[in-house]
Amino acid sequence: IVDNGASVQTEGSLGFQSFHADTTGIDAVYDETSQSPVIHDADVKIMTVNTYFTVGMYFDGTDIQVFVDGVNTADPILASDIAAADFPTAAVLQPTLATKNGAAEDDTVTYDWVRFAQEG
Repeated sequence: IVDNGASVQTEGSLGFQSFHADTTGIDAVYDETSQSPVIHDADVKIMTVNTYFTVGMYFDGTDIQVFVDGVNTADPILASDIAAADFPTAAVLQPTLATKNGAAEDDTVTYDWVRFAQEG
């Protein structure tokens, strides 16, 4: 969960973010350092209090498939998106879990289970 203007937004990244202005939606995003973030798939998941869900990405060798609760969203990040100037290039991406609330009151996010894998 990030506030608008948070550093995680401006660094090269690929994954899921919930922006401060959107209090319940999780977006599939990518961003090259110093470029504006690209919201590839807005609100791939609407969060509900005390409700378990999963999100994931899988690179199939050409495109990046996006999954929500184990189901392919059928809106992959295409090879043409990956080749674009605003996609992270020559970057070593590292798993990052972050919660930011701007100047708002404290909040909590609970991660029940996390898996990162590099296959191949």
